[in-house]
Amino acid sequence: MQSSGLRLAMAAMTRSLPLFLFLLFPNPSIMGGCSGGSSSFLVDAQQQCSGDSEEGECKIDETGVSEGGTDPVPAKVLIINHGENPVQVFWIEPGTAKRILINDISSHRAINLDSFIGHEIEMSDKTSGELLKKHTVVIEASENEVHIGTPPKSSSVAAEKSALEALGGSYFPHPVNYISSFPRPSREIPMGAKFRNLYPHDLEYYYDDGTEHGAYNGVIPSMGRSMINTYTTHSFHICKRGSKVKIDKVTMVAKKNIIILAPKNDEKYMEDVKKTPFYKDVMKEVEFTTKYQQQKGMPWLSYYPRNPPILNMWAADYIGQEHFVEVDMENGHPVHFTLKVISLRPRVFYISGLLLPSEIDHVIKISKDQVRRSAVGTANSGFVTDTRTSRTAWIKRVVIVVI
Repeated sequence: MQSSGLRLAMAAMTRSLPLFLFLLFPNPSIMGGCSGGSSSFLVDAQQQCSGDSEEGECKIDETGVSEGGTDPVPAKVLIINHGENPVQVFWIEPGTAKRILINDISSHRAINLDSFIGHEIEMSDKTSGELLKKHTVVIEASENEVHIGTPPKSSSVAAEKSALEALGGSYFPHPVNYISSFPRPSREIPMGAKFRNLYPHDLEYYYDDGTEHGAYNGVIPSMGRSMINTYTTHSFHICKRGSKVKIDKVTMVAKKNIIILAPKNDEKYMEDVKKTPFYKDVMKEVEFTTKYQQQKGMPWLSYYPRNPPILNMWAADYIGQEHFVEVDMENGHPVHFTLKVISLRPRVFYISGLLLPSEIDHVIKISKDQVRRSAVGTANSGFVTDTRTSRTAWIKRVVIVVI
């Protein structure tokens, strides 16, 4: 891992707050570099209840077999290796007691297994062969969390509901609740909206705030793109650029992140548009994002298509997981960092002591004269508005050696 990659996240413009490294790559399987995914060892083709039970209902008893049928009931098992040695996981074949190797778990890593209730699993030290633990898959999901070695405090998956507590109150005197995989139900859900303009002219969009024209939010170029962070139920008026005459209105809906704006009564024009590379690219993007939403259960918010990542993807298998990183600096002196997982989704790591006080002073000194009022919109059409009052400075890597 290169120092420039790790130290790029230099948002530490304050001396009092710890630095968070947000790795918001929506699809680790596409990006690569992230191991520790789920494994599967389905022995027989899974079948549903036979339907012989009363009224065709399928009930599960404590053995994991459905009443009214003999089919096994599927269950998931989380195995976390807290030890320093790799661990081998074996499935014990019923009847023969034969040990069948399923997977290896590296040190301080975890895997998710698809199994069946009643199946037996054994974990052994890969180096010595010593039997470390046995586990019988049960109905209760919390009982199918297997720890090898001594787990750190609050390493349970259940701790994800209160991820900040995994680090202790001293880290966060004023905790926030957005670092969680279990957000509180809300009528208005945050979402990213991607506008695609198929009109022959530029468009402007205004947030419907109840006023006559609404709040101006920017320009969408003809046969071009724009994006905005908004909320479900929020509506926007669409106007031809330079005119506040409304030609369309769109309301944000969950799971529908791409909004295609096109003339509704000009078939001849749309026939020509469908032949353009831009239209074909938009259709490919819609197809990809739809499948991604269905497969992953969350929207694709990044650019499409996007280039492969150049930074390492550190694993986040469970809350409290730690990665110990050594970075070779140009002066020959190695620097050590500890990345601690405090959220699984989004993937968030806490890095203590990332910047020295002298480095913080240097960043502040270089950027002080470049801080400007933050704008809203894209680089070419950004504008200052009262809805965003922060101030920002962009510092290039070549300006500061530390970065």
